[in-house]
Amino acid sequence: MKLLRTIIIVFVVILIVIFVGVSIFVKTQGRALLCDKLGQLIGEKVAVGSLSFVPPCSLSINNFTVENLLSIDRIQLEPSIIGLFAGKVGLNKLFLIGPEVSIVRNKDETFNFDKVIDTIQENLPTGGKKADFFIKEALIKGGTVSVKDMVTGSSFKITPVEVKVITTLPDLKTHFNLDAKAVSA
Repeated sequence: MKLLRTIIIVFVVILIVIFVGVSIFVKTQGRALLCDKLGQLIGEKVAVGSLSFVPPCSLSINNFTVENLLSIDRIQLEPSIIGLFAGKVGLNKLFLIGPEVSIVRNKDETFNFDKVIDTIQENLPTGGKKADFFIKEALIKGGTVSVKDMVTGSSFKITPVEVKVITTLPDLKTHFNLDAKAVSA
């Protein structure tokens, strides 16, 4: 009985040390690392207001911005630990609260996101085995999409955008709920 109690105490202490270590790393190094790596991947300046780790395994990102393209008040991610053990990369939850997307068609008929797409395609590895990726539950709440056409001079907004996507496992059936309203800008 004493051995079992000692094992449980050691296990709990190890978990606490891991959670504290991850929290400290995320608070001190995570924001700069995320901005740097994501900025390199997409070729645009990325800014993050704050980044925090919430035990047991959740990440919260506040005031996320991709210059001239996207801003999100809060992102909450919950990676799937069980999925990693199964060889898949996935998220149990992805919540985007207050996203604002700006889509601009320039006078030369290119879009403001063309450079980002080209940069991502250049930076992604080619060949090799593709990773299995899944998102079990996604939620977009309070979103706005602003569209501006520099060719015609017209613009409009879609707001509020509310999207909920649930994928049921193991059959991977996906259920969507979408609510939005288009208004002139």
